[in-house]
Amino acid sequence: MNRQISIIVYIFLLLAVLPVWAQELTGFDVQRVNRRYEITYRIDNFSWGDRFDVFFFARPDENSAWFKLRALVGQYRNVESSNSYKVLWEPILDLKENRSYQLRLFAVNHRYLGWDYDYNKINEIGLAYPISNLQGVSYLINGAELNSSVPVALPVGSYEFSITKDEVIRGYSEVDVLPFRYIEPELEFQDGTITLTCSEPGSTIKIDGKSQTPVENMNIPIGIHQIEVIPPADVKALGIKSFTETIHIDPFENVVREFSFPYGKLSLTSNEENTEYWINETRYSKIHDLKLNPGTYIVTAKINPTANPGYQLEETFIIVPGSDIKHNFEFKYGFITFNDRFETSSYQIDDNRYLTTPKDVKLLIGDHNYYVFPPSPYKNLSGSFHLEEGDHYSKTLIFVKDPDLVRQDQRQRFFRTTQVLLSHIEVVQIFRIGKADDSEDTASSNDYQSLATGLSINGMFAHSMHYKDDVAQSHLIKYPTTYWGLGLLDNFTAAIAQDNSKPVLCYDWVAGVFGVNMLNDRGTIFGNWEIKATYGGQTLIHPSMKVNGVEYKYVRKFREEKSEDASETDKPDRYISTYSLGQVAMESNLSIGISSGKAGYLYLFGGARYQGDFGGGWYRSDDIHNWDTFVSDKPSEVFLPELPKRNVIYDRLTFKFGIGIRLPI
Repeated sequence: MNRQISIIVYIFLLLAVLPVWAQELTGFDVQRVNRRYEITYRIDNFSWGDRFDVFFFARPDENSAWFKLRALVGQYRNVESSNSYKVLWEPILDLKENRSYQLRLFAVNHRYLGWDYDYNKINEIGLAYPISNLQGVSYLINGAELNSSVPVALPVGSYEFSITKDEVIRGYSEVDVLPFRYIEPELEFQDGTITLTCSEPGSTIKIDGKSQTPVENMNIPIGIHQIEVIPPADVKALGIKSFTETIHIDPFENVVREFSFPYGKLSLTSNEENTEYWINETRYSKIHDLKLNPGTYIVTAKINPTANPGYQLEETFIIVPGSDIKHNFEFKYGFITFNDRFETSSYQIDDNRYLTTPKDVKLLIGDHNYYVFPPSPYKNLSGSFHLEEGDHYSKTLIFVKDPDLVRQDQRQRFFRTTQVLLSHIEVVQIFRIGKADDSEDTASSNDYQSLATGLSINGMFAHSMHYKDDVAQSHLIKYPTTYWGLGLLDNFTAAIAQDNSKPVLCYDWVAGVFGVNMLNDRGTIFGNWEIKATYGGQTLIHPSMKVNGVEYKYVRKFREEKSEDASETDKPDRYISTYSLGQVAMESNLSIGISSGKAGYLYLFGGARYQGDFGGGWYRSDDIHNWDTFVSDKPSEVFLPELPKRNVIYDRLTFKFGIGIRLPI
């Protein structure tokens, strides 16, 4: 490769302009004015924005050495490309005679100079330009990009020339720049080779962030590289992390690395079948050659935790790189049996709950604590016991009632009797006081007349006791307390009428209630008064009767109905009503009772009920038939001494008393 190394300018009085195609300038002009020289130069063909220092050298003839011009005035330091500058040289100030000189100018780019560069100490300059037979490459000088296509002027010294491709350094050479000479250092790739292996199959190897698999005698540029080894997914899931290493590749170096993850192995066995192992909240049914990161691990071995909760052993293991720990969990245990007369007691042994009485429960040897929670009102029990290997320990429990719990249960039991459907059952006697046969005989106006004896049961009753309706808190209610509510099928009574021993039904469909409850502190004695408005019905005591061979029926109403589309000549449909589906009544009851234990409360009660006139009367059956068949008009009521005027249980004012039970269902 031929390049013009330098241009020698011979200066007499005036010198013509000569072009220069290197960083020995691009052109300059010299004129002699009096006893000084005016040098006009221009920097071209260099990178825009770079800064240059211009060096001036001269010699009297070819046999003389070049010397640096120092007596300079003008712009020659830190100048830019694509501009012209003028510099004055005073030879006499340089102690040089006024004569003709050969002149050379060099523009030195700041980018290639070191931090210790000093213009005044530079006395010699050389030219250099790297070459290579490789395509698509770039060059660096002392790490700075070479952005010139012409030889570069450099102070004499040693420089590192590098060759790069795709911004990666692929080779370098230390080059000595000689005084006032041009050199062309030839550069080549100096790649090394690398072989990387890992002891863990399936691992991923990354070089400078890029996955490389496999890595065997792979070319790699010189310089520093980051190696990352990533474990496979199954190993990573165990908590083993990837690791990195920094390597430096020298020219033509062959690097071989073998990697292994810094883990240890753990194998566990047990003398019990179905043992499961827990490490950091992770469950293992089997552990054999388990890979773990270095560290401290707490391992818990459990035997069938569903059947034997809390039956476990614990061991601490320290894992170091390369360790291979094998351990056998040896369970030693005894048995515990509790004898409990209750079937509903619950237990806690250590930290484990049992909903049934423990029988031959397997426990580790050692000390254990137990807690027993019997049904209320018995006090809880607690204690401890010690088991040795093979022990069969039996504990018989003795329970004592808690007076406070007895009181609490009793008061809660009373509250339940006021809340539950079908919880009140009564045997009731219904009677009246007045004229036995509704005669005008005032002497019999205070006669007692038994009407019926029956069995009654309440229906659905929803009410508020002005307190949170919560059984668990009901023992805190302060009595007396009022309540109000609504009953649906509030009461149903099946009775036997006294005068003919026939069954009679009475029923209250709906009732609005206001009442007062009273309960003593122990919850054993209660009192209740309530008043209610009801809407209900009842059946007849005597639907029909015969007198002297003639049949009579009791009728409340005669009804005629005619459809809207019937003509005027069509006859209506005729009906009779013999019983009541609904009448309004008012009732007041007072009761007092005593606890009968878990069965509830027995109580006596009494009350009065007022219901409107039932109405109706007796009519001959034949007359009713003739009316129904349109043979005759509506029949006339019949009044006979044998036919009772009162034909229902509840008619106007009646009274009742009896005995009942409240069930805490």
